[in-house]
Amino acid sequence: MKRLIFLYVRDKAITDDLTQEVFIKVFSHMNTFEHNSSYKTWIYRIAINQCKDYFRSWTYRKIIFNPFIEKTNDNTPEQILIREDEKSLLTQAILSLPIKYREIIILFYYNELKMKEISNILQVNESTVKTRISRARNLLKKKLGGVYLE
Repeated sequence: MKRLIFLYVRDKAITDDLTQEVFIKVFSHMNTFEHNSSYKTWIYRIAINQCKDYFRSWTYRKIIFNPFIEKTNDNTPEQILIREDEKSLLTQAILSLPIKYREIIILFYYNELKMKEISNILQVNESTVKTRISRARNLLKKKLGGVYLE
């Protein structure tokens, strides 16, 4: 869950806040779950909506973030892993994709969800999911200079 949110917002502090907000929403709305899909799909949908809400928020649009300021020097295993992922060529290429292609790649390859689950989470047709995966792969091929890592 945290990885999914981080790949949307690209900031550790905001990722922590949004992850906490997602779990608070899940807990407070557990009784409204209609069992039309799995819990996993429902929680991913909440997380993605929370990220999109953040992008529409005043905070995101008005506060300028300076990425050159080092926040903390924490060396937890999770932070080390995130730093290593950020440095990899593939991760940078994925993060540079438009959001609709980035979320498809994240859900399909990182979270290993099936096409049907992704279509439920994003509330689009399965054929749209397949098309976006294909287009995202082509964009990644171009960005990686023909070296396609799957």
